[in-house]
Amino acid sequence: SPPSDAELDRHIIAKLNESMNTDQGSLLPKTISTAQGQEVRSTVIAPLSMGGKCIGALGIMAETPHNLYEKADLNFLSAMGRALAICITLVEQREALTRENKRLKKAQALAEKHSVMAHVDALTGIPNRRAFDKGLETEWKRAQREQIPIGLILIDIDHFKLYNDNYGHQAGDGCLQEVAGLLDSCDKRAGDLLARYGGEEFVLVLPNIDAPSLELFANKLCQVIHEANIPHEYSSASHAVTISVGAAVSIPEQNVPAQSIIEHADQALYTAKETGRNRVILHLPQSE
Repeated sequence: SPPSDAELDRHIIAKLNESMNTDQGSLLPKTISTAQGQEVRSTVIAPLSMGGKCIGALGIMAETPHNLYEKADLNFLSAMGRALAICITLVEQREALTRENKRLKKAQALAEKHSVMAHVDALTGIPNRRAFDKGLETEWKRAQREQIPIGLILIDIDHFKLYNDNYGHQAGDGCLQEVAGLLDSCDKRAGDLLARYGGEEFVLVLPNIDAPSLELFANKLCQVIHEANIPHEYSSASHAVTISVGAAVSIPEQNVPAQSIIEHADQALYTAKETGRNRVILHLPQSE
C-alpha cells in the first residue's frame, strides 16, 4: 500500500536532515507514492550554508518521469542555497542590528532622563544646587576670560519657618512651588540661571550684567512675590509672603574662586534680613 502523507513527510524531513549534514546536498531519484496516488519521481535537496554553517535546507520534487533531476540540477540548487543562506543571514543581521539600535536608543534616552533629573529640584521643577554649582563655575570662568561682569542674587523667603509651623509642611511645599514659579516667570534673559539653593533659598546667576540692572531686576523679583499676595499672617514683614534679596556683581580677576561672589551676596542677604526684610541689598561692584 502507498505511504500516508505523514509517512511521506517523515521521509522528506529525514532526507532534509541528511542534506543538512553535508555541503554537497542529496540527489534522490527514488520514486515515492503519495496517499493520493501521486508519485514523486525525483528529489533534489541542497543545504543553506553560510560561513561553513548550515542554517537550513532547500528541496524540490518532481512528480513526472520527464523531470528527473540530475547532478547539474543539484549544483544549481546548491548555488541557489548558498545565495539564499546569504540573504537570510543578512536579514537576520539587519534585524539584530535594528533591535540593538532600539535598545541603545532606549538606554540613551533613559540616561539623558536620569541626567536631567539629577540637575532638577524634585519639588519645584527648577534647577537644583548641583546645576547651580556647575552653571556658576562655567559663567565665572567665562567672565574671568572675557573680563565681563557677572551678577548673583540670593533669595530667602521671609519667616518661612513660621509659615511651615502654622500652615503645615504641605502648605509650605506649595508655597515653595509657587514662589519658584513666580521667580521663573520673571523676565530672565536666555543665559540667566534660576535654581533652588536649599530649603527656602533660591539663587540666580546673571552673566554680563551691570550693578544698576542687577538691582533693578532684584527689586522686580521682590515686587512680583509680594504682589502675588500669598497669605502669611505670621510674618512681621507683611501680611503676605515676601522675600529678602542679597545681590552682588563683580568682574572676577584670575585665580579668584566663584565662592567669593556667593559670600558677597550672602552678606548682602544677611543685611536685608537684619534691616527689616522684604527688600534688596546690593553688594557694591568691585574687582575680585
